[in-house]
Amino acid sequence: MTPDATFVAGAIDETSTATGVNGDQSTGFASTGAAYIFHRTGTTWTQQAYVKASNTDANDAFGISVAVSGDTVVVGAQREDGATTGLNGDDTDNTANGAGAAYWFVRTDTTWTQQAYVKASNTDAVDLFGTAVAASGDTFAVSAQFEDSNATGVNGDESDNSSSNSGAVYVFRP
Repeated sequence: MTPDATFVAGAIDETSTATGVNGDQSTGFASTGAAYIFHRTGTTWTQQAYVKASNTDANDAFGISVAVSGDTVVVGAQREDGATTGLNGDDTDNTANGAGAAYWFVRTDTTWTQQAYVKASNTDAVDLFGTAVAASGDTFAVSAQFEDSNATGVNGDESDNSSSNSGAVYVFRP
């Protein structure tokens, strides 16, 4: 017997203005991005969900990175412009150009829902948070390719932005 499996594909140049899960796939903004979740039962693959950011906007590159672990999917949007920090902040504030974001989705039975809009704890413009994502169980990691802090090791001083484009990885276990 072939075990069940889940596969996620990101499409950074997808153009619909939909938000959330299984919205209208009509065209709208340039390069908003999307992710497609497929599920295999036995030997048959079917599309289980079409997912978008809760704050879809042009050129966000939603889907630049995707990760799946069991019933968890994380999608990166490295050019998202939100200035908030942490989980589920104000996703309408677009004052940090290219700060980046990640979106955490969870499946219950066959239904996918967005659990969190995810930002760095020290969000800054052009950090590209969401360039890469990884997931294991209910823990996930998100990179910020151009984050500037001079912190070293784990939980260093992230407020010192004296090391231009040094990069960082953030680990979340909601």
